[in-house]
Amino acid sequence: MFASQRVATAAVIALLTLAVGCSKPASATATPITDQDWVANGATACEKYLTPEFVGQIFKNPAGQAKKRGVQGCGFETPDYASISITLTAGGPSVFDAHQKYLTNPVALDGVGDKAVRTASGIEAVKGQNRMCGIDVMPPFGNKLSGEALAKKLGEICNKLFALP
Repeated sequence: MFASQRVATAAVIALLTLAVGCSKPASATATPITDQDWVANGATACEKYLTPEFVGQIFKNPAGQAKKRGVQGCGFETPDYASISITLTAGGPSVFDAHQKYLTNPVALDGVGDKAVRTASGIEAVKGQNRMCGIDVMPPFGNKLSGEALAKKLGEICNKLFALP
C-alpha cells in the first residue's frame, strides 16, 4: 500500500507540474506585434499623414484623396494626376543595401530611420532589422519642394511610421 501511495503522489505532482508549466502568464496571451502588423500601417498612412496641409507644402494643387493600395501601401492622387505613394516592407539593412544598385544616383539622407537615401522620385529608408519605408512623388519635378527639402519633408512621414508598433 505504501508503494501505491508513492505512485499516486508522484502522479499528482507530475500532473500539477505539467499544469503549472503549461499555463501561460496573462501577458503571454496578448498577440505580439509582427513585422506584417507594422507593414499593414502602410494601407492607412496616406489618410493619416498626407493631410491637405502636408500635401499643400509639396503640390501647387493639394486637392485630392487618399487610396489604399493593398495591405502595405497607399497613394494620394490629385485631380491633375500628381501623386504621392507610401509603401512599407519588412526588410532590413541588407535588403536596403542590395536595392541601392537599382536606384539612379541615390543620395544619402540624414535624420531618417537608421539609413536613408533620396531617390529620383522620393526617398527610401530602413529602421531596425525589418522595417523599410519608401515614399515617391510624381511628378518628381515642378513642385513647391524638390531635392533635399522634399526628401526631408517625406522623411518626416517615414520617421512617424517607424515609431508605430
